[in-house]
Amino acid sequence: TPLLIGLGVDELSATCAVVPRVKKAVQSLDALQCEALVQSALSMEDSAAIQRMSWEMARERYAEIAD
Repeated sequence: TPLLIGLGVDELSATCAVVPRVKKAVQSLDALQCEALVQSALSMEDSAAIQRMSWEMARERYAEIAD
């Protein structure tokens, strides 16, 4: 979700079961920080590094719903 927000996505689709989790995640994010996250991701060498960085941000911002 942070990467999508950082890329400028302003509409998301989700199943009913996950809408509350996604909504809470989006509300806890700052668009400028998400844009910085995207810039960091673009400089990384592989998708595993991007995934680790994304999970770290998720745990930092909304740990109760990230797992």
